[in-house]
Amino acid sequence: MSIYTLRRQILTGQYRTVLTEKERKAGLEPKPYVAAADKALRDAVAPTVENMVRFHGAVIPPDADEAAARAAQAAASKASLAELGPLRTANLEQDIYLWFGVRLDLSRLATQPEATRDFLLDAVSLGLTEQRERLYDLCDTLIVNLVETHCPQGKHHEDWDLEGLGNAFRERFGVEATGLDAVSERGELVTKLYRDLEGILHRKMGDFGNENFLRLFRNFFMQEIDRRWIEHLQQMDQLRDGIGLRGYGQRDPKKEYKKEGYELFLKLVDSIYLSVGKAMFHVERVREEDLQRVEAERRAQTEARQAQADAAARAMAPPTPGSAAQASGARRVTKAAALRGATVQVPTETIKRDTPKLGRNDACWCGSGKKYKNCHFAADQQKAREAATG
Repeated sequence: MSIYTLRRQILTGQYRTVLTEKERKAGLEPKPYVAAADKALRDAVAPTVENMVRFHGAVIPPDADEAAARAAQAAASKASLAELGPLRTANLEQDIYLWFGVRLDLSRLATQPEATRDFLLDAVSLGLTEQRERLYDLCDTLIVNLVETHCPQGKHHEDWDLEGLGNAFRERFGVEATGLDAVSERGELVTKLYRDLEGILHRKMGDFGNENFLRLFRNFFMQEIDRRWIEHLQQMDQLRDGIGLRGYGQRDPKKEYKKEGYELFLKLVDSIYLSVGKAMFHVERVREEDLQRVEAERRAQTEARQAQADAAARAMAPPTPGSAAQASGARRVTKAAALRGATVQVPTETIKRDTPKLGRNDACWCGSGKKYKNCHFAADQQKAREAATG
């Protein structure tokens, strides 16, 4: 399966076979890997699907305000499906996709609310069943790869690296692999580890809700595909830049490029599966009490930082001018702040002039009409020097 096909199936909530070129030309359609939708999933999503149909089938006048629209939606929630108006199918399709990850075309059923509900129940439950089956198969693939690495075919079970298998299992899935010593067959080992993961998945889906947990699965998968694909393209560029050197080793660069490119692609798929699997088994649902506890800790940390900032501000506040002791204190604060790398503003005395500040070529302040430099400039400069020397 190509990355494009994988991404498209994830986007549309499908898990289908991949057709060959001959099958596509013959007009065949991809078949789901599941035989039928899970009835338990159908029953679980039925209330949500019917509420969506009612919501988007409520008869709302064009000029209705918010209160009138709410009243119409409330009336639609109590009415029978046959009493609903034409469905706003575009909005309904969007809600179905956002909530369940299933992309559908409902335009032909706009005037048939009951048929729309039945169609949605079949399509949504099948889509969720396919998505769950993809998750199960991903776990199975990860376990098979682990067993192949640590318990290879043809190696006696007494020579298996069960410790390494247990460590890798714990690192990938966040749980301990127990009872490994009691298993001596590779098939039994794979089945045992898979059953352990299946039980954890059932618990998590019950905790999150099936549709919520599978939505996380789709989101993680899409993020990893997009991120890893960019890295893969960069690796392929590097391979292409250096592939010509294979010719010096008497090897065909084209064949080597295809071979190594395919190996990089297999590593790409393995890395995507591994990252998604780890994310699904390490994710935990945040409860209300956990949010309250985190918020209380964050508030306490903020108050502590604010108290420290206030204390530092009081310590660095400039003293009021007056006595020599206060001036000495200001110097000590300034020196301590300099050692800390901070700056402190010390108040300075404002000097007031008895005469306005004049330029040398301005008219003298005495009113003689002469330029300042030719009148009182020399006398004023002498007075300033005498005042500076005390």
